[in-house]
Parts: sequence; structure tokens; C-alpha cells
Amino acid sequence: MRLLDTRNFKLCSFLVETPPYAILSHRWLEEEVTFKEISDPGKRASLKGWVKILNCCRVAAEDGWDYVWIDTCCIDKSDNSELSEAINSMFGWYEAAEVCYAFLDDVPSRKSSMGQPWPWCWHLRSSRWFTRGWTLQELLAPGCLLFLSSDWTVIASGELLAEEVAMITGIKENQLLDFRSCSAATKLSWAAKRETTRLEDRAYCLFGLLGINLPLLYGEGNKAFERLQMELVRQSADETVVLWGKRHIYERNRQGLGSRPGRLFATSPADYASNNDLMVWLFDADRGGFGVANGSLSFSGRLFELDQCDEKHIFAIELNCTWLSPLSRRKSPMVMLLRNEPAGSALFERASIDLRTRDEAAAFVSSSWRDLGKRDIFIVSPRKEPETGRGLAVGGAHLAIHVKLIPPSYPVGGVPCILSVLKTSTYVLTPTYAGSSQSKKWMKAERTRESWAFEDCHILVLGGKEALIALGRALLWEVELH
Repeated sequence: MRLLDTRNFKLCSFLVETPPYAILSHRWLEEEVTFKEISDPGKRASLKGWVKILNCCRVAAEDGWDYVWIDTCCIDKSDNSELSEAINSMFGWYEAAEVCYAFLDDVPSRKSSMGQPWPWCWHLRSSRWFTRGWTLQELLAPGCLLFLSSDWTVIASGELLAEEVAMITGIKENQLLDFRSCSAATKLSWAAKRETTRLEDRAYCLFGLLGINLPLLYGEGNKAFERLQMELVRQSADETVVLWGKRHIYERNRQGLGSRPGRLFATSPADYASNNDLMVWLFDADRGGFGVANGSLSFSGRLFELDQCDEKHIFAIELNCTWLSPLSRRKSPMVMLLRNEPAGSALFERASIDLRTRDEAAAFVSSSWRDLGKRDIFIVSPRKEPETGRGLAVGGAHLAIHVKLIPPSYPVGGVPCILSVLKTSTYVLTPTYAGSSQSKKWMKAERTRESWAFEDCHILVLGGKEALIALGRALLWEVELH
């Protein structure tokens, strides 16, 4: 970690023990002084951002701190490995700082705004500091937070401004004091209206708040936020992360289920805007949460079939979370409504992005829930049908092909993908390449001598184009695309 000496403006590196330091939270503006320029007195003095560094060092030195950390000049952003390490460590750096100065460049001091026809608090409430993605962790992580006005005078501490900050950010006062106990979906909701310059930073700025460490891949776009969600599922039993959508409570309506999602994972924190009151609650303590496999979610738990009037059956799973409510009030688990696609298989799609508890869903969909017992299922992204009705359909994390296999045709060696077969039964095969030393585990299949024989059937391949190519190599001429 590099720190800037507040007396001589020199960078100092600390590998093991770090001295006490102050830290700056701010918005990046024009001509910031970067790592390359901080050591060049002539160059740094010519930049507008140098005044910010001078004032920050002055305030920190007056408060008795010999060192300060400023993101513009203490990180070598041209070094990708250093940048990745810094972003994954930044929340901890703000948390370990003795004091954090939140510099609000667009908020005048109370004294200088006297005589204006509008209250000073309007300046604070409209500050763009509260709209930036990176400043969310800088608001929550520090133990001591001081807000500074545009002339670098102290406005107040974060503790004294808690009520005002709660109104501005939508983060409740008790959440500001104990944000670590909040659910993952609640934390994501706090970033719903915040902005970042880079698309990927909408995910990267949340790493520390959510306790996630991942490599940076600038250029991946929305995949960054998808990777964040998948890592949360892998590392935590917090099931709120899969419940993105909108909170709607309708009158009883048996004719539809609202909007169907076109994807399995959310594309940005904005999809969690309705989740601020979602809390973890162990309705089924024996379950360990979701798993992630080939871009789909695996779930092992009770599956319910709902009485529905339309031609498609609706299913539901109960999750270990609910809306925040007084402890004395009866709690109802959140549910995820599903459609079985293709029917009869272990594959399901979300049937709605509306967020409901079981009680709310029962009033909207049906009062009759049939318990199908414990099931192992996969929840996948909605499939896109092929334009011609033949050949290959690409959708989300899986590929669908219509094939005809002529018995005896299927090699015993295995296929490196997970298969769901219609018209016969569901076949699930663990990822294995033909001839590999990996164990081959058939969960359900019908064996005919030394081959696997199917009639005309539909196969769903999870794993992307690579899996399809491997499937073609394994089956060779025995596959006829329709």
C-alpha cells in the first residue's frame, strides 16, 4: 500500500505494517494528479487536481496525520495487477483509515451560503457525491467519516448527518450503523441509482461491500455484474441475491404472471431497486443455498406445483428469506415462480420477475399448492427458439438442438455436457470427455447393450458452443440436425 506524506508530498510504500493514515473520498474531476505525475513537481502543479491534494494534505496534517491515501495518485493504474489488487483491497483500506474525509466539491459551506433564498441542506441533498458508485463503500466502510464542503471546512460527521444521509441515499439509519447484517440483495439495492464511468465498475465497486474478490476484466460489460452474482451464490447461502425484480402485490388474478425475465441474472444493481427490505430468514435450515453450474442455478429442496388456469403449469420454490417485518409478525417465505422448460425435465425458467412471499403469490396465482417433495432442479436462462424452427437455438447459457439418433448409436464414453431429453425421459450426465480418466456418472438413463439408444428426441445442451462442438465430435455422423 502506498501512502502520501502530508509534509513533503512523497509516496511511501508499506508492505507489512501500515502507519496510521487518513483517507480521501471524492469525485474525480478534470486534470486529477495521477501516480505518474505526483513525483514531478512541475507537472503536478500545472494540473487543477493539485489544489485538491494540497488541501487534503493540509487538513490531514492539521488533524495530526502524517500520511494520507488518495486514489488518484496512490495507485499505478497502468499496472493491471496492481489495479486489481487495489480494487479488491479498497474497502479494507477505507475501513482501516483513522478518518475519512468526504470532500463534497459542489456543496458550499454553511457560512458562504448565508443569505441565499433556499436552505443550505438543499446543496447537500443534491451533491453528486451521493450518486457515484464508488462512494457507496466510502460512505459505509470508515469508522470515522467527516464531510467537508467545497472550501474544505468541516460540515459535520457522518454520525451527526445520519438522518439526512438516510433520506438522501435510501439507506436507513440502522442500516448505516450495522450494514454488515443486511442481506446481499439489500446491499445491492443501495447501488441501484448510483452511476459509474465504466460499465464494469457497477460490479467492481461492490466487491468490498459484498466481501467478494474477483479479477478485473475491463471490456466484459454486463458480464461483470453477472460474475459478481454467481460468485455471491458460490460463497454464500444468502438466497436473496437471486431475487432481483419488482415488488408487486396484485389482487387475485389467475390469468397471468406479470413480466417474464429474459435472463436468469440481473444486468445491473438497478434490478435490485425494490429489495431494500429483503432479509435472510431460515425457513429450511437444512438447505445450503443455491449452486452454480454452467451458468445455471442448481437447487435442492421442496418443489411445489401451483393450480393455474392457463395451459402451462406453474411451479414454485420457497427461499430462506422474507420481507423485513416485526419479529412478532408471522413470516412468509419468498418464492420464485417457475415454468418447466422443457416439460418433464429437471430444467426450469423463472416465470416472473415480481417479488412475492408465498402468501402474496398464493393470493395472486392460486390457493392450491401441491407439494412435489424434495427435487434437484436447474434454473436456466429462458431459451430462444430457432428462427426456422430447425437446427440450433442459442439462448443464455445453453443451446438447444433437435436431433435424431439411430440405435445403436450413443457412445458409452460419455458426452461433455448436461443433457435433457424429451419424449423419452430426462438424462443427466456429468461433464466428461470421451476417453478421459474422469469418472462417468449417469444419474438416469436406459442402457441398451454397449450403447445409448434414443428415438427422435430434443436435446438441451448446457455449456455453450464448446459443449456443442464436443457433442458433435462424440456423436459424429449419428447426429442428424432437423
